[in-house]
Amino acid sequence: MKQNISHYIIPRILVFLLLVASIKATAQEKQESSRFSIGVQVGIGFANLSNAKNPEVISFENSNFQVPTFEGYVIKYPDYQTGLIANMQTGLTFGLALDYQLKENISLRSIPSYERKGIKLVWSGTSEGPSENGIAIQTELLQRSVDINYISVPILIKRTFPGKVNYFIEGGFYTGFLLSVKGKNSRKTDLAYFENGEQTSSDSFQGGSSRVDKDREYSQHMDYGLSLGAGVEMPISERVDFVAEALINKGLRKVAQKVELAPIYGLPPTASGDPVYFPENYYGFNAKTKNINMTVRIGVQFTLGRKAKE
Repeated sequence: MKQNISHYIIPRILVFLLLVASIKATAQEKQESSRFSIGVQVGIGFANLSNAKNPEVISFENSNFQVPTFEGYVIKYPDYQTGLIANMQTGLTFGLALDYQLKENISLRSIPSYERKGIKLVWSGTSEGPSENGIAIQTELLQRSVDINYISVPILIKRTFPGKVNYFIEGGFYTGFLLSVKGKNSRKTDLAYFENGEQTSSDSFQGGSSRVDKDREYSQHMDYGLSLGAGVEMPISERVDFVAEALINKGLRKVAQKVELAPIYGLPPTASGDPVYFPENYYGFNAKTKNINMTVRIGVQFTLGRKAKE
């Protein structure tokens, strides 16, 4: 895995450094005021998966809720919508910040860093449907989480608004290189049966699973998307600045790599006698999900060479 990461990341960092070096050499020949800065940053990331609606919802003729039958239990899949804020996955992020001022107030910037993306869902719901001699009430508690770890390398154009404190905005694209993936899934279902308004019996089901995609078989090895951010620089000394910034990344590539068919147990077979199948989803989420995250970081930035006049 380390060899794969090096194969992807090192060439891109070298290209960035060569680009900076060539621009710097040209600027020095023209005796222009330019600067190259390098810094370290640490912060927290807030991540989610877009298009993560559960794909397993089964629609029946008159009701999407089914109760025990003589052939066995048929339990509907939970029908939920994920929330951008409610289901955020948080995690640590840290890395470098490379900044080269192309001209006055315009910089080329990259922030190669470790980031954790994914989603954390906690959902509960209650449904009511007919039973053999009355009604049944089903209550479910569902917990699902996915941790997707990347080395992320954004390439940004930065516009600075100088003053005693420098404000800046930045935008561009990012490439993410997959390190590891881990998913957890737990579900508890309680059923209560009523006849003539009185509870006659109850039942409960509970299960869960945890899976680590060691071979990265089910996850795309590379992610990419658009980046947009803003921040502030406050001078500590002539060559050292304190930096605080927020960066939003919107993935353009689905995170799932492999989609399989899995049987839906409890449904009658097809006319040919085969089970009913559905596309296997990504750790319980839609296989078309994409990354979206925001990182908030602080750090220090060191100017190398001659500092530009602002």
